[in-house]
Amino acid sequence: MPENKKKFTADLAVVHIGSLEVEGLLLPDGSFRLAISQLVALNLVPPNRSLKQLQALYSLDFSSHQSILTPLNSKKVNTIDLVDFEQLLRKLDRMGVEKARTIVDLLIGLSLHQLFSDAFCIQFEKEERQDWIKDRQSGKVVRRTLTDAIRDYIKTHDMSERYATFVYPNITDLINRAIFNRRSAKQLREDWGVDNPRDYMTQNELLLIMEVEHLAMRLIDKDDLEPGLGVKESISRLCLPVIKR
Repeated sequence: MPENKKKFTADLAVVHIGSLEVEGLLLPDGSFRLAISQLVALNLVPPNRSLKQLQALYSLDFSSHQSILTPLNSKKVNTIDLVDFEQLLRKLDRMGVEKARTIVDLLIGLSLHQLFSDAFCIQFEKEERQDWIKDRQSGKVVRRTLTDAIRDYIKTHDMSERYATFVYPNITDLINRAIFNRRSAKQLREDWGVDNPRDYMTQNELLLIMEVEHLAMRLIDKDDLEPGLGVKESISRLCLPVIKR
């Protein structure tokens, strides 16, 4: 090992968030950190700003701030912990920063997925986590899984062509009524004045939809429930709050 590496107070590893990459830091106490320079590399914050300027710009207090020696630079670099990083992501998301919104949306449900996997003693390995996020980047997670469950149900139960045509929009309408108190996707688009309401949903709203769809998918696959009944049962079990906006 080169002599100068002994001075480093953190180890470095490339952290993959689907197809995104960031150089993460691991301190001797086992905590993870992120250099401010990496926030710039991710196009989250403007370059050439001091830590104090960034805190003032986003009205945040990076209480976890530490200046440490890392393999990133021959000099000490400013770093924050993952809690402050998540707080910054949420703030930037609310401010409309597209890259922050992308990362926040990609990670929706991941921690819950890990917790549920732990509870059922299901291994959720490194490769599976990355596949999960990459699928989410391509729009496949949950929505596609529910679609697959419905498609398989139609094939195995020899449903009519009319049923196959209308089951998908009908299920979308069921979910919209349960969560947003709108009778149809059309009404939701008109009320919000947007073409694709999902692009304008909050993190919490997307998570609620994901939970409904995931449980419905399991009910269809494992209990052989008709898809519409599966979604209704999922909504009933989850006791969803109606979102007013």
